[in-house]
Amino acid sequence: MMVRVGSLVIVEVPRAEGFVRRAIGLGDDGDRNFNAGWWSPGRTVPSNTLLLRAELDSVEVARVEMDADPRLGPAGLGPVREIYSIEVSDPHRGRGIGRKVVQRLVARFHDARLIATTNDAAGWWASLNWVAFDHPDMWGDWKAFVSPEI
Repeated sequence: MMVRVGSLVIVEVPRAEGFVRRAIGLGDDGDRNFNAGWWSPGRTVPSNTLLLRAELDSVEVARVEMDADPRLGPAGLGPVREIYSIEVSDPHRGRGIGRKVVQRLVARFHDARLIATTNDAAGWWASLNWVAFDHPDMWGDWKAFVSPEI
């Protein structure tokens, strides 16, 4: 899958069968601009997880980990795909890249609403006009958000 947003390109990282260890990064110095704990090459990722890279002028600027296939969502939401992680590289933050990536994901995956959970970015998700909802698995400071209906 490749989606263009201006000069921003979203590229799917090839999936493998079963549980595999794989890195989402390109293995270059750009990997230092991302949270190593999220994207470690030794991390186990199930095959039903979609990994995406966003590139701007051939430079990786964001990463996404999300459901590859829709599933029945909580709270009567119908089919959903969950965004597990989204990160914009340190030098590219504050430019609207994360917003553009999420907008393109909503447009691309129109077979289901997107949901996301967070313990530290509730304001960001709300700024995208995503709606907070009661998710049965949330605890402590964690909040759940759902994309607007299309």
